[in-house]
Amino acid sequence: MGWGSVLSQLSGGPKFRKHRQITQESMGTRYLNEYLSLRNKAICTVLTDLGDTPADFADHIRRWEF
Repeated sequence: MGWGSVLSQLSGGPKFRKHRQITQESMGTRYLNEYLSLRNKAICTVLTDLGDTPADFADHIRRWEF
């Protein structure tokens, strides 16, 4: 597995700056509210499913594994 292009493994230079720019554009503080609303929806879904069918706990949790 090539880890050479992972941001934390890059030394300074044009490739590092480009990767950092992409990271900041997608995960910067400006976008935290968007991610927060997505996370809250996911939490509500899991809690609703757990309330409806608690016996399927493993299935509800497994859905959110990466």
